[in-house]
Amino acid sequence: MDIKIFTGVPIYTLDSENSIVEAVVVLNGKIVFTGSFDEAKAKYSYSEEIKLNEGILMPGFIEPHIDLAKFSNMYRDLDLSDVKSKEELIELINSYVKNKKESKWVLGGGLNYKLIEEITRKDLDKVSSFNPVLLYSWDFHTAVVNTRALEISGIDYNYQNPMEGTIKRDGNGEITGVLKDRAIDIITKFVDSIDSRKNMKSLESGIEKLLSMGITTFCDFSSNSSGVQGAHIKQLMLIYRKNELKNRIIFMIDDKEAEFLNRVGITSNFGSENFLLGGVKLIVDGTLSAMTAYMRKPYIKSKSNGVLLYNENEMYRLVREFYKSYFWTSIQAIGDGANNLALKVYERLSKERAIPNLLKRIDYAESLSDEDIDSFAKNDVIPVLTPAHIPYIRKKAIDLLLANARSLFRIGSLIKAGVKVAFASDAPVVYPDPFHAIYCAVERKDYYDGPEFRFYPREHIDIVDSVKAVTINAAYACGIDDKVGSIEKGKRADMIQLSKDIFSCEMDDFKYIKVLRAFIDGTDVSEQ
Repeated sequence: MDIKIFTGVPIYTLDSENSIVEAVVVLNGKIVFTGSFDEAKAKYSYSEEIKLNEGILMPGFIEPHIDLAKFSNMYRDLDLSDVKSKEELIELINSYVKNKKESKWVLGGGLNYKLIEEITRKDLDKVSSFNPVLLYSWDFHTAVVNTRALEISGIDYNYQNPMEGTIKRDGNGEITGVLKDRAIDIITKFVDSIDSRKNMKSLESGIEKLLSMGITTFCDFSSNSSGVQGAHIKQLMLIYRKNELKNRIIFMIDDKEAEFLNRVGITSNFGSENFLLGGVKLIVDGTLSAMTAYMRKPYIKSKSNGVLLYNENEMYRLVREFYKSYFWTSIQAIGDGANNLALKVYERLSKERAIPNLLKRIDYAESLSDEDIDSFAKNDVIPVLTPAHIPYIRKKAIDLLLANARSLFRIGSLIKAGVKVAFASDAPVVYPDPFHAIYCAVERKDYYDGPEFRFYPREHIDIVDSVKAVTINAAYACGIDDKVGSIEKGKRADMIQLSKDIFSCEMDDFKYIKVLRAFIDGTDVSEQ
């Protein structure tokens, strides 16, 4: 019998009372007691004592929307997160390309912004003139490439900046090799595929990186993002079967996959506590930056309302079939028009007695009217928002929507209406850093922005609600809040030790908080 008492630091349970306790007792991976240390020791005197001596203990973070395949691929060859100097970077690339066939791409991720500003394509050319090189910044919004990568993709002196992207040039108009946002997409379409062995290694590295951020559970939206979904799931299954899967995974599927699984009698929540089938993802509109998010009113710079992939009745019939087959749905809607239609679909389903009462979820939910917010509360729909996107979209939103930009990221209004709100990163759109998401939700700006950059600060929320959005509410958004998300009796002991007290430290300290240890079922997986 494996029984442990965790103690020594404040333990934030995030239960319904937001209790702070001295001790947690874990028996065979499940929590059996929370309360005072003396009582825990009296009841379980024969247990192993795990005494923590720094920071706090809290539930593990839960990431409800990530494309694991794309995120992992960013680091497939080189993890540059710990590289401190240009010289170190150049030497690392030089050592790597020595054993790589000419013309094969070299991908790396995690560069800090100081290095991005120092490096040019000419620096990379010195060590890799035949292999195209693509290196991402830590947040994936900036990259640096060598000359060979530019040649392959057709970017030359006359190439114009794409919409929502920048090809950086020096004072003479010469391309430096630094690309921003949509300009990176010009390059990525030419990147070669990798073999299954290396893809497996890439996935393992991506999963480990999530764990280092304190993410003990994540919901994978990789379906059809990088080839056939079956191959991706098969590789994750191999990791699981080798007992090397530390985090818990919920994997999402598309409509065709749901149709096939339904024929063989498999539905949402099929699987184990570590490897679980989630729901069906359904994309209904485009993006705000490309003016394809479906809005009720036309964009300021266009007579268009955006793009809607399904009208209300089409969406209703499709989603209704999923629920009849016991698949819950994640509708991905960005514009206020798309969100309004998605909510109407869920309201119609709620009124049908023959439809099972399953999880109802809308991802992004970026632009919302007052009517929409009331509908989320009325129909028990959970929005999965992306507050870390606020710093990157605020300027474009104001340019496109003017005063109507106030409809974006209405987190405060949703919580005031009694809606359970979850946060996601949508990585690799931004880095899956829960601390950054929490900060952006509370401060409505980025770490290094001044107070004047706060985006509609009346929609800010407090630290407790923000942390719940990446723990217990995120667990609810994945359909597993009865198992994880808080430190309560009967739940799995998925917990993280942080270097600082996230609930009382200054907001400016958030960028320095570290995850010291991660526990899955009460076992320290950060040391394995």
